[in-house]
Amino acid sequence: FKIVPQCAVPTNTITAVDFTVFYLVKCGGTPIFFLEVKPLTSLEGAPDRNSADGQMRDCFVGLHHCLTIPKLYSISAMGTRLSIYEFNPHNKSPIPEKGEQYDMDSIPDFAPRENWKYDVLEEDGAAKLQAVVNDIKQMCGVE
Repeated sequence: FKIVPQCAVPTNTITAVDFTVFYLVKCGGTPIFFLEVKPLTSLEGAPDRNSADGQMRDCFVGLHHCLTIPKLYSISAMGTRLSIYEFNPHNKSPIPEKGEQYDMDSIPDFAPRENWKYDVLEEDGAAKLQAVVNDIKQMCGVE
C-alpha cells in the first residue's frame, strides 16, 4: 500500500485554520481509498459540510477513471465524526446521495449533519471503520 498525503488550500481564506488534508491510499498504483480530514467545528455549519461533501464528490470525479476495484470507499472526517462514502464506478453515484434539505436560514444543506453519523471513538463507529478496511483488503486480495 502507498499512502499519499495531499493538502488542499482553502479557496476562501476566511480563517487560517480552514484547510483540508487528504490522504490517498493506493495499492499497486491504483486508488483504493481516500480520507478527508477537517476540524470538528466544520460539522456545525451547512456551508462547511456542503463544502466538504463537494470536495469528496470532486475526488470521485477525478479518480473514477483509474479504478480497478468494484467500489471506492472514502471517509470525510470532522473531528472523530465520520461520513463514509462508497462509489461504484458502474453507476457513478457516490453514497450517501446528495441531500436536498434546507436549514432555518434557507442555506441549502446538501450534506446534513446526520451523514457524519459514525464516531470512531464509539463501538459502532470503530466497527464500521474496520468493516470498510476489511472490504478494501478483500477487494485488493490482501489479508
